[in-house]
Amino acid sequence: MKRILFILILLLAYTIPAHAQKIPRSQYTVLEYHPGSDSSTNFYHIYRKATLSKREIKNIESILRQCIDKENADELIRYNAAKLKDSNAQKSDYIIALKKYVLQYIVSISPNGEKIIWVNCFCEPMNGWKDQVIGVHDGGNCFFNVMINLSKKTYYDFRVNGWA
Repeated sequence: MKRILFILILLLAYTIPAHAQKIPRSQYTVLEYHPGSDSSTNFYHIYRKATLSKREIKNIESILRQCIDKENADELIRYNAAKLKDSNAQKSDYIIALKKYVLQYIVSISPNGEKIIWVNCFCEPMNGWKDQVIGVHDGGNCFFNVMINLSKKTYYDFRVNGWA
């Protein structure tokens, strides 16, 4: 009986992959891009404002999950090495569990017409996070951001904050 239950749990786990689960609307916000107003977004003054459709938001989520999966695989190696040196090393200091974060999407169009999204992520909602870009220093993997080229369905400039 235990074996059957175990097999059913495994089947369920693979039937609904984590990367297919939708990010709840309460967990993200789409902010308007203001050229020249915030250098931390890595945008240039020549980019233009843009909007997102529901389908594009799903595509962003998919690309973001691919990014996190790749980065987490690399971080798991770092965690295992750290654990050998320090038994107090915490996996949560290395691995990003996207469900614990709130996200800001800042959307723009590049000079060559590509839709570029700066995804800014942090583990706890801060005052004004739904209305203004939040920037912090340090904080480790509680704060990270990445650029997504929605037109090419790629990501680049994945950055996790350091520790003070």
